Amino acid sequence: MRLTKSVLFVTMLGLILAAGSTVWGQSQRGLVAGDLPSFDAWVNMNARNYDVGERARVSFSVTEDAYVFIFVRDPRGEERQIFPNFYEQNNYVRRNERRTIPGGNYQLMVTGPPGPNVVTLVAVKRNQSWFGEYKRFSSSNPYPSISGGATALANRARTAESSGASKRGLVAGPIPAADNVATASVEYRVYGGGGGGGYRRGSLDVVTSPNGATVTLNGEYMGRTPLERDDLAAGTYRIKVERRGYWDMERSLTIEAGQKRKVRINMQPAPERD
Repeated sequence: MRLTKSVLFVTMLGLILAAGSTVWGQSQRGLVAGDLPSFDAWVNMNARNYDVGERARVSFSVTEDAYVFIFVRDPRGEERQIFPNFYEQNNYVRRNERRTIPGGNYQLMVTGPPGPNVVTLVAVKRNQSWFGEYKRFSSSNPYPSISGGATALANRARTAESSGASKRGLVAGPIPAADNVATASVEYRVYGGGGGGGYRRGSLDVVTSPNGATVTLNGEYMGRTPLERDDLAAGTYRIKVERRGYWDMERSLTIEAGQKRKVRINMQPAPERD
């Protein structure tokens, strides 16, 4: 993983999602059916697959105000902290606030070698005195390697929460540390690109009647119709089209490498609400 002042080169391998592109942390922890705990986290990538040299974006949110940390584990097992970083140092995120990195004057750019990578988010409700250990970035090392990475931070936070709750006499029995710590992760795939071994992009053409509808792919805003995009990684997407006064349309579609996918939608008026 090579770093520059304004560009983070992140080694990424193709995105592989077992249950779609949106991953909520509690579902990954295997909770049984029923009401979810109040605190949860979500993380996603802007594409399922990347070629070397492509720019990447990471979107995330939490259901309660929290301190958020995000790590990338490369094929060799090395983990780097990409949020907070030298360029975005404030990692306090408000509940239900949709955040995307990079959010400043820097970029996340994919580089080799090919292989599987994982982005993991750890969110902690309460500030901890040892959080400073995860803010040791600098202009020469804006995205530092972290020993133990996301797992070490999450375990330490859960231990601290359990110990703190016990000292405060809040519970009698198992300490619900999971209510104060949330995690979520997503995998993605990088191909060789640049002269062989990579994959080609596909394109999307969306027209609605009437036009002016908002289009999102996998939850990411793409623009308004009529919309043409020729920079999409081949793969399956969840498209959603919205326009005030009309019913929303949402479904899955597949973008083929080297081909244009055309979508034509006659939007249906929705009854006015009182």
